[in-house]
Amino acid sequence: MNFNNDYNLECTINLHKRTFGKKFKNRAAITIKEIKNFVYKTMKIKDIKIDTILNKKVWKNGRKNVSNRIRVRLSKKLAVSDEGKDKWVVFVNYINMNKLKTLVTEKF
Repeated sequence: MNFNNDYNLECTINLHKRTFGKKFKNRAAITIKEIKNFVYKTMKIKDIKIDTILNKKVWKNGRKNVSNRIRVRLSKKLAVSDEGKDKWVVFVNYINMNKLKTLVTEKF
């Protein structure tokens, strides 16, 4: 399976507004689902692959204490299989930044 790079987007996700009022017991799991929902609304593709570093960053402080904001890179790629079927896939990678509040979405 080959991947052709097509579209990249860097954006900040406000996790606080997506997890506010949720049970403390489920916050990290809800955060992963909310990241996938954000990516689907942004890219309109259901096949989403979350990087292991991003997953570890979300779960770093335990399942209760999730970060308020997180900076991610969304890479939309065309997966070309050997059978001839083409399928779009979105890869979500973590970007380590100090100030997240003032950053804007960048396309490249």
